[in-house]
Amino acid sequence: MMEKMAIDGAENVVGLSYCGTISAEDIDRSYELMIPAMKDGKPVSLYIEMLDGFDIEAPALFKDLRRSPEIMSKFKQIERVAVVTNQDWLRGIVRLEDAVLSLFNSDIALQVYSEDERNQAKSWVAGETTYSHEPSIVELTTDDPYTAAFEINGKVRKEDIELSKKMMTEFMTDDPPRRLLARIRKLDGLQPSTLFDGQMIQMKREARKHLDRYAIVGGPEWLQHLARAMAPLFDFQIRTFELDEEESAWEWLEEKVAA
Repeated sequence: MMEKMAIDGAENVVGLSYCGTISAEDIDRSYELMIPAMKDGKPVSLYIEMLDGFDIEAPALFKDLRRSPEIMSKFKQIERVAVVTNQDWLRGIVRLEDAVLSLFNSDIALQVYSEDERNQAKSWVAGETTYSHEPSIVELTTDDPYTAAFEINGKVRKEDIELSKKMMTEFMTDDPPRRLLARIRKLDGLQPSTLFDGQMIQMKREARKHLDRYAIVGGPEWLQHLARAMAPLFDFQIRTFELDEEESAWEWLEEKVAA
């Protein structure tokens, strides 16, 4: 079954809720709601809920394949897509689609939410907030203008990368070698689109030329092992610390390097 949902204060958002058995008729109704919203060439966003257990009938899948070309040519009008689901397999599909869109440099912002994040999803898809989720990367204040620090706490998403770009820009100067500390309280993974950000990849390459020391505090064990294994490949020093060793990390960063 498919039901239309109204998103308060957002006339450009098409809201769809699916549950139970999804039939070919439900697919038709979905397209009948989406296509008129795109007819004037105006930007449109989609809010999709798939919370309860449901089954998709075979005719519904074929109907979707038959009708999908009707909106393919209008993809550039789609700004944001919020998918709210507690189904792990659906969350995996959405993340895969996000990765595919990133490979093709699509401007569509695609986010997946759990049921308890429903209000955040509605606010974001309606354009009431810039961040799809609470920021996972926060810049930390330091006393040294040549030392930068940040904290990661959660899943790193596309919006979080923008802060990283800002920090990398500050590193790409001819000033004295810079030092960096990353405090990782919790890392819940990376949004696939962050891996294909060409600008960020190039900025990292350039910033490495100006980096002297990099302290990684906390984080999962596999990440610390990877950092130590990769350290010999870089021109700067990398050292890992546990969260309760942050004071030692700062002391190491502040050490004077022998000429």
